[in-house]
Amino acid sequence: MFLLQAAPVFATDTSTLAPTFYLTDLKGDDFFASKVYGEKAPEPSAVIFSFFATWCIPCRGEVPQLEILAKEFPGIQFYLVSVKDKPELILRWLNDLDVELPVLVDRYGRTAKKFKVIGENSAGKEVASLPSLFVINKAGKIVYQHTGYKPGDEQELKQILENID
Repeated sequence: MFLLQAAPVFATDTSTLAPTFYLTDLKGDDFFASKVYGEKAPEPSAVIFSFFATWCIPCRGEVPQLEILAKEFPGIQFYLVSVKDKPELILRWLNDLDVELPVLVDRYGRTAKKFKVIGENSAGKEVASLPSLFVINKAGKIVYQHTGYKPGDEQELKQILENID
């Protein structure tokens, strides 16, 4: 288990390219980031990744807002990335929130570490900054990163999505 960190202590630089990664979704289907964004993607798309955990209270507020935005911006792909949760817990959590966004399962936190959502504090304990949201443009550049959630954050995100390439 790791500690929840409210502030982005490991924030990824928004001037960098997003890491590529491989995960499976809740159905067991493969997801390759390189097929969604970046120069190797056959049909590049802007994408949102929201890293969450079922025990994260602020995540419960952010995810339903992302569901609303996903319907408003159908040309942008939205994914929830579950950090170190078991699939049965994820399914129950999604059902409780009545959310249908696709979920990628980061069972061991490797992808979260690539995005610097998980790191170590000064005592050597693993900590996670959740929720952590990343907006990636078609070229694969991180154009926005936000950690935590409070009501109204979705308005800033909406403005960014209105202007993404």
